[in-house]
Amino acid sequence: QTARTIFHIGKMVKSFEGLSGRQSPVLREILNGIQSSFKEEEKGRVFPKSREYILPYRLITKELVDSVGGKNANLGEVANRLQLPIPRGFAITTTAFEQFLEANGLDDIIRKGRQELDLLDPELIMKASGRIQNLVLRGQVPSAVQSAILDAYEELEYMQGGDAGGLKVALRSSAIGEDSDLSFAGQYLTVLNVPREKIIEEYRRVLASLFSARAISYRLNMGITFEDASMSVACLEMVPAKASGIMYTRHPYNLLEDS
Repeated sequence: QTARTIFHIGKMVKSFEGLSGRQSPVLREILNGIQSSFKEEEKGRVFPKSREYILPYRLITKELVDSVGGKNANLGEVANRLQLPIPRGFAITTTAFEQFLEANGLDDIIRKGRQELDLLDPELIMKASGRIQNLVLRGQVPSAVQSAILDAYEELEYMQGGDAGGLKVALRSSAIGEDSDLSFAGQYLTVLNVPREKIIEEYRRVLASLFSARAISYRLNMGITFEDASMSVACLEMVPAKASGIMYTRHPYNLLEDS
């Protein structure tokens, strides 16, 4: 409900700025104040974030959404609440992402980049996006995070019973806010058929997609601050499916209305 409220307020701010042809610092300040108020109200209801870099799906529920993002949390719910099958795998948490930023000194650079952004100046957004993405792609994943990821991969490989190094996985974005009231469809990265030796490299690419120009623009339009943007990653075994698809049985917002 909070995300939906901020979403609609952000849309109103965007509409006003679009009509006036310029950014409104006053409205942006009001929007930031509303966001801060919501955060204060929710502090008592928010579950503590996990300190782990890796979480298997058997331990994931919606209460861990701040640690694993929307996609991973929903997969955990499907597996643990509904007892339905999902591909085997694990979540690389937002704690791992934060450790990556800290180890590479990217926090201050990202904050500075945010201050230079102007919603009505796409060129500034493109420049900031390219600069931050390049830094992320060149960054070093801390050894503790690398070890946690590769150990979890090897455990997954052992469970599958395959040859050493033969397991291919999908690395999928699971950002905070993704698969919720807001839609980030097509803005973050998914990489398929990733072998062991490419996991860390592709993990960085998924992290970098958090700062694509499209994603930054969307978050600005929706009133989502840089501080609220964080990336978890789903690591899932590739499944040789005969068919695939998706079906909605209920309207996503009105559960009493048939789709």
